[in-house]
Amino acid sequence: MYLWPQEAWRYVAPISLLILITISCGYTSATLTQTETLSATKTRLPTPTPIILQEGKTLSVDNLAVTFLEHKLEDCFISEYGNEICPDKGASLLWAYFKRENTSDSSDMPIYSCFWFFLQYRGERLDSLWYHMYGDSHPDRHSWIGGGCGQLYGGNSDDGWIVFEVPSGIVLDEAILSVESYQGPEFEQSWRFRK
Repeated sequence: MYLWPQEAWRYVAPISLLILITISCGYTSATLTQTETLSATKTRLPTPTPIILQEGKTLSVDNLAVTFLEHKLEDCFISEYGNEICPDKGASLLWAYFKRENTSDSSDMPIYSCFWFFLQYRGERLDSLWYHMYGDSHPDRHSWIGGGCGQLYGGNSDDGWIVFEVPSGIVLDEAILSVESYQGPEFEQSWRFRK
C-alpha cells in the first residue's frame, strides 16, 4: 500500500479547502442570481380592465366614432320580397343597430373601416348572421353585414343593422355585444344592452 509522504498532506489539505470554498461561493452566487431573476419575474404590471360601454354610448378612436344605437328582438320578419324569414326552432333574432362617423374635417383623407361583430352569452360566442346572402333582407333595416366596410369622408356617417340568432328568452343582462376592427383604426369594444 502506497502512502503519501507527510509533506504532501501539507499541500493537499489547503488546496482541497480552497477548491471547496470556490465551489461553495460559485453555488451561492448562482443561487442568488437565480433568486433575483425569479423575484423580478413574479412582479407583474396590472393590466387595465376593458371598459364595457352601455348601449347608446360612443367609442371614438382616430377620428372614427362608433355607436351601438339600439336593439330589437323578434321571432320572424317579412323580407322585402314578401318571404317570412324565421330563426331555427327555440331561437329568436336579435337585431343591433350601429352608426359610424368620421369626425375629422371633410378635407382630410377618408377612413376605410370594417368590423367583426359577435355576441358573448353564457360562455358562448355567437357570430352575426349573413341573412342577406339568401336574397332576403329586412325592408326597414339596412344590412351592415361585413361591418359597414367602405370609405367614409370627414364629417360623414353611415349606419346599418346586424342580426344574431339567439336562444328564445335570452337574458340580455347577461349578453355582451362586441365589435372588433379588422381594417381601419384598430380597436375592440364591447357594449351591454339597455333595458
